[in-house]
Amino acid sequence: MDCEDIVIIEKIEDLTLDLDKIFKPGSRVIVQEFVDGTDISISLISDGEKAIPLSLNEQFVSLKDDKGTYIGGKLPFESKYGDEAFEIATKAVEAIDGLKGFVGVDLIINADEKDIYSVYLLEINSRFTTPYIGLKQVASINIGKSIIGLIDGNMDINELDISLDGEVEFKKSGDNMVIRRI
Repeated sequence: MDCEDIVIIEKIEDLTLDLDKIFKPGSRVIVQEFVDGTDISISLISDGEKAIPLSLNEQFVSLKDDKGTYIGGKLPFESKYGDEAFEIATKAVEAIDGLKGFVGVDLIINADEKDIYSVYLLEINSRFTTPYIGLKQVASINIGKSIIGLIDGNMDINELDISLDGEVEFKKSGDNMVIRRI
């Protein structure tokens, strides 16, 4: 998804929008409830069976004029729902047999505290995601080397001792990503 081609339909009249100009004929479209809240992601490493969360990341996303734009993020992010987000992301990754390497899981922390759910799973990205550029600045391990060790069977995921030293913010600036330690 990467925040592309998002259309927010607030009332039934919005369905008369010229959606065929936004979505090409034959496109597959996902319709889901809009949940207002804080955009977050979890970065994990997986050995194909077990997943270890590395960080909780805040995502900077702009939704204007039916266009979603990923602007950047910050890590680590503190939230009273952090443990719940880690648990959801870990279970989601472990539910996919054979998923190995760096994985990013997008979630949203619900702004409505009266809702039954505090954290919603949005998407699993089975690839290096943008927070990696911040993680490599503050992680106590070499993430790439650790992934290769896990995939080659030269390392056990339970041996990984991961800690983060500092905070990092990363934001798009034109075609560049500006990374700074906070």
